[in-house]
Amino acid sequence: MRIKFKIIILFALIFLVSSGLNAGTLLLDDFNSSSGLNKFGGANNAWSGGGASNPTTGYYVNPSVIFGGTGCSMKISYNVTTLDSYCGFTFLLNGHNISQYNYLSFWVRGAIGGEFFKVELKNNSADPNREAGKSYITDYYENGVTTDWKKVVIPLDAFTGMDSYTNMNELVIVFENYQSRTNNSPLTGTIYFDDIVFGTWFSGCVKVDHFNDNIGNHSLGGNIGDFDQVGTMADGGASHSFTNSTSYSDVSPYTFVSKYWLGSDLWVGNSFIFGGGNNGWTNVTHDFSRYDNFVAYVRARSTKENPGTIQVEMTDNVEGDDRYYIQGVTTNWKKYSMPFINFRDNYGWSAVNDLNRTNLKKMCFTYKPNYTEAGIGLITSKTGVVLIDNIRFEKTGYAPDISAPVIPSALKCGNNTVTNNYIFGATNRLSINADTDSTDPTIEGVFFEYSLDNGATWYLIDRDYDTADSAYSVIWDTSGIKNNSLVRIRVYAMDATGNKSGYVMFDAKIGNVVNPADLLFKKPDQKILTPNDDGVNDTLNFTGLVSGFEINIYDLKGLLIKKITEDKFWDGKDKDNKVMENGIYIYQVKNNGQKIEGTVLIVK
Repeated sequence: MRIKFKIIILFALIFLVSSGLNAGTLLLDDFNSSSGLNKFGGANNAWSGGGASNPTTGYYVNPSVIFGGTGCSMKISYNVTTLDSYCGFTFLLNGHNISQYNYLSFWVRGAIGGEFFKVELKNNSADPNREAGKSYITDYYENGVTTDWKKVVIPLDAFTGMDSYTNMNELVIVFENYQSRTNNSPLTGTIYFDDIVFGTWFSGCVKVDHFNDNIGNHSLGGNIGDFDQVGTMADGGASHSFTNSTSYSDVSPYTFVSKYWLGSDLWVGNSFIFGGGNNGWTNVTHDFSRYDNFVAYVRARSTKENPGTIQVEMTDNVEGDDRYYIQGVTTNWKKYSMPFINFRDNYGWSAVNDLNRTNLKKMCFTYKPNYTEAGIGLITSKTGVVLIDNIRFEKTGYAPDISAPVIPSALKCGNNTVTNNYIFGATNRLSINADTDSTDPTIEGVFFEYSLDNGATWYLIDRDYDTADSAYSVIWDTSGIKNNSLVRIRVYAMDATGNKSGYVMFDAKIGNVVNPADLLFKKPDQKILTPNDDGVNDTLNFTGLVSGFEINIYDLKGLLIKKITEDKFWDGKDKDNKVMENGIYIYQVKNNGQKIEGTVLIVK
């Protein structure tokens, strides 16, 4: 469609808007812009393969489902019922450098619970075996996705398949028919995501595996294998499986079952490949030098099946295998904490420790007829079954973070201190003080919420993840709340693991008097549109619109860019949700038998 307009030439001052990103947290997406682009400027896209269809995705706004009850959450509906099919959702990271961060976190919930997926990080490496790291959702969400919102925190050290974090390509959510068939998770389902964040807090723990997903991959990305000395399993060998028998799974829902039988072979066992490369079996080195101990829970299935001693091997890319001996195995669960400095090389227990933790690539549980080189003696039983669980690397002194952050203080609206009976206007800048990451390294952000029913139901005003200083602020638009409504407001800090501080809470009132000018249908005074999500001139707003209005946006050639019949604004994007290039655009608005025309300049 082409039309003729009287073209008005606009002159604008073009300026650069810069946004400093604090080292404590880096928000990838909170989905509230509904733009199709994340905070890194990358596109978010659905994809599929192996006969699956692309997931159905969208910015979901149902307040009974979305995170915090306001704004938007990302909804992803998938179907991988076709044999060996797969599909997913990609967040482009546009070469971003995340090397200063230590974890990835996000909020997730399912429509029915039990939904299963893989989380992948990919860089732009030229080596196909070093371009991707992966972690399955149950690796760090041990009981699996439920219908409640849950914060998931994955250490970046879990993504061992990558050789660098300085030039990142994608964050990918993957649904797989093969893995879901393996562990009987739903082949179709819907999940919701929100607040994807990278942070600098270092937890001090990364899992090798806790086996709750019941699949052949472990938590460092590679496969779990079995081996014997000659590689034939003809006269001696090993196998593994998983059990959720209540007789054995005392540590977590599923347990690793290591079965061995010794013949003429000198050693057999189970291997854990780090990284895995693009086939799951490629050893990929990773720097684990920040961790001090290897931890495992171990027991024999029965007295007759008890080896008594198990050799643990760590393999680096320089010196080869270094060993530690788990001794005194019984039929009761026991936690073994093995300092890396006590792992010895291939020349015996008396040899020096030369394990290079900066490039570990594999670990094994090994069974041998005797351990004379370590001065230990014979294995107790040449045929046995050992149960192993919750294996991980830990920093000395590690304990799960269950401490709540310090309660924020001094809530203000603009320059005014908020107290009980405070009257909020139509637009309010709320601010509060909370510990910075320098005094509390676990803090991730501050959440502002309100309730209209004395605290029975809470809605999220907004959250501030900028931990650069102790000041946190959000903008609260109360225009959707009836004038003179009683409201309760609360503010709390949250740390990286999801621990909440106590609340700052007040009972107040809404006094958002409507501006009569907002009821007039007229040309906007705004002349410049800057669609960069900085909160200033992000949209071109139209007032006085009634049911049946129509907004049409054209370029200077008269080509229709977008037709709008629901939103009372233009966000600078075309019908495909793509932000338009810098330049002059024409708007034509029809409303209640009237029409206005004008132009606006986009400056990105």
